[in-house]
Amino acid sequence: MSTIQKAFIFIVVVLAVLTAAVNLVLFAQRANWFEKAKAVETELAKVKAEAQTAKKDLADAKESHSAKVSALEIEKNTLKTDLDAKTADLETVRADKAQLEGLAADLKAGMQILSVNVDALAQRTKELQQAKDLAEARLEEVRAAALSAEENLAISERKARDLASQTESLTQELASRDDKIDSLQKAIDIYKSYTGDIGPVVPAASKKAVFGKITGMSRDGNTAFVSVGADDGIYKDMMLLVYKADGTFVANAKVYDVSADKAAARIVAPVVGTIAEGDNVTNK
Repeated sequence: MSTIQKAFIFIVVVLAVLTAAVNLVLFAQRANWFEKAKAVETELAKVKAEAQTAKKDLADAKESHSAKVSALEIEKNTLKTDLDAKTADLETVRADKAQLEGLAADLKAGMQILSVNVDALAQRTKELQQAKDLAEARLEEVRAAALSAEENLAISERKARDLASQTESLTQELASRDDKIDSLQKAIDIYKSYTGDIGPVVPAASKKAVFGKITGMSRDGNTAFVSVGADDGIYKDMMLLVYKADGTFVANAKVYDVSADKAAARIVAPVVGTIAEGDNVTNK
């Protein structure tokens, strides 16, 4: 039974008492006062008992209501504590979400950079493959040129053997200091007659005098690298004369590879003395 219901009962009891009092007054005017008084007392006692019961019920209801209010207050505090805890958890989750979103953005940027790098690597790999193909093609060309040069060298060596006696005579003539220049001129004349018989047709630009120096030798000593090239009038299969600083003839060399400012030539036997870096070369 709620507090309102109990209050309503209490009001009804009071009204009943008032009604009984009015009825008592009306009855007293026409009935025996003693009997009426006893009846009223009985009724009043009954009403008092009911009022006492209603009062007790009201006190019990108030006490129960206070207990319920205390329980509700405790439950409210508990719910508030839970709400604060869940609010804190929610803030933590939001912070974690923001952090994860940042990490996701960084990961996305990293993936984009990686994609660009992969594309660049693929392009670079393609370029390297093309360069490799070109290098292999160039290597084949070089091999073919080397084979041709070896064949030309063999021909030159056979021709050189025919000139061995002339070279020996030239070596003896160069033994004398006074006639070194004359001996060198004779060797040049011999070289001209030799190249005129077996050498290729000399381009007009190469008929000028070319003078250079040996910049290095191969490990086997069969190839000389010279400081003059196509820009100076050197061409493939040209015969060069190797001589010392004092004019001493050393050997002939046949050009087999030419670039703009340098060339490589194979030494043609026989060789008088030794060939070293710094020796002179000429085509005259």
